[in-house]
Amino acid sequence: MMWQIVNLLLFLAATGYALVLFGRAVYHRYWYMKLGRPYDFRGHGKERLKGFAAEVFGQTKPLNDKKSGVMHIVLFYGFIILQFGALDLIVKGLRGGVQPGVPGYELFGLLQELTVFAVLAAIGYAAFRRYVERSPRLKRGWKPGIVVILIAGLMLSVLLSLAFERIWMEMPASLFAPISSLLAAGLKGLSPQLAAAFTYAGGFIS
Repeated sequence: MMWQIVNLLLFLAATGYALVLFGRAVYHRYWYMKLGRPYDFRGHGKERLKGFAAEVFGQTKPLNDKKSGVMHIVLFYGFIILQFGALDLIVKGLRGGVQPGVPGYELFGLLQELTVFAVLAAIGYAAFRRYVERSPRLKRGWKPGIVVILIAGLMLSVLLSLAFERIWMEMPASLFAPISSLLAAGLKGLSPQLAAAFTYAGGFIS
């Protein structure tokens, strides 16, 4: 019971700190916008909204380069899908690892694992284009490399969290969790207690 209280307090502290950082970022951007000149959106609102939707959700600019465009689409929508997985990890963490008893949950888990795999493939291709193919328009150096490493590390932390969860809750291998089941089989020497600690650590990173 005590560890659940500690876990809840840590979650509230991390969430509060994240909200403070988010508020500061929004505040600074608001004042950046105030530095600009007023613009009359009347008569141009629909066109600008369409342009925004096309560039953000359609990824039209990255698609000027088909190879990079597909990679950007996978990363963009992959991270959107994985936010639901992050929410799932939070809920299970607060419930002591108990999974939500909702219809289609296994399919949701399969979607998460396939999305992680797709994002890893996309970020691997991004590294290949930048450092092996050496595309002229892509800058090279340690900063882009750190971004690639961090995204890959984040995806691996998601898969490891799912694998540790399977060991912790003593779940059998499943076709709906192919990657985490394989990882769990390779880590089967871990005790459920240690796997639980690693699940929480991986969930915090994710």
